[in-house]
Amino acid sequence: YAKAVMKHADFLLSKSTTIPGALILSLIMLRTSSRILEDKTQGGACYNVARLVGSDLQVTNLGDCSLMVVRSGEVVFQSEVQQSRFNAPFQIGVVPSRDGTLKKVGEDPRTDSSTHVFPVRQGDIIVQGSDGLWDNLAIKDILPLVKKHTPAAIANAIGAAAAARARHRTADVPFNVNARKAGLKYVGGKLDDITVVVAVVSSSAAPVPRSETKPPVAQNAPAQPKASAPARSVARRQAPRALPTSTIRATRVSPPLKVSASRATKPPQVAPKTAITRASPPATRPQATVVIPKTATARAAPLRVQP
Repeated sequence: YAKAVMKHADFLLSKSTTIPGALILSLIMLRTSSRILEDKTQGGACYNVARLVGSDLQVTNLGDCSLMVVRSGEVVFQSEVQQSRFNAPFQIGVVPSRDGTLKKVGEDPRTDSSTHVFPVRQGDIIVQGSDGLWDNLAIKDILPLVKKHTPAAIANAIGAAAAARARHRTADVPFNVNARKAGLKYVGGKLDDITVVVAVVSSSAAPVPRSETKPPVAQNAPAQPKASAPARSVARRQAPRALPTSTIRATRVSPPLKVSASRATKPPQVAPKTAITRASPPATRPQATVVIPKTATARAAPLRVQP
């Protein structure tokens, strides 16, 4: 299911490069969920989709994947995690109904996803990751690692650090902190699939235009839970675990804009023994995707992204 989300989102984004505004991303993800239903692909996934238009980074997020922008050693933007309750992220999915037909379940990308536009600058570092990253490394653990010289080095360093922390039997990781807030106890790292995508922005000297929509969200700001979640529960019970993957596409505008990114993905791990009990089997793991269109309209500050 996660691979189907990537395939259809990538195709639809490639056909909509001339459509302005970030809200088109949410509509594309709605159409993506419908195309997956037409393909009769069952499962569920979270997603984080982004594209660069001129100097604006447009992001739409559903679930517990996340993207952050680091500038001069500080986090200046991070998309928020969305959960109906602890360890139950928002998602889209397809499951069988009682009469044997397939149906869409989960959230509506048009109304439930969070969509943002954030102006990036020369030297900004964009880090995108699945929940396996954010569950094991806090912001203070990630920032020292973004000082590497290339996107590949940064991605590999962050991925390796998250994997090492996930295997640690006594580490107090962000997942544990959030578990305690929910009245649960969890000891050691959170073994999970870990995917990291990194891009570094470069540009000739030019003013940065203001964002046209929502202001940046405070890092790690939790989304408000939804009042009811029967559909999400069904999706989590029926959907098989899916390996999260990430995609970043290069684009050309006039003047040319280049994106260089690297992905570091650790193999899936076997879940450790834990004192947490769940009312239902584990949820489908998230889909993390960065998609930057092949063509776009240049803004006042054309950008380049280099390794």
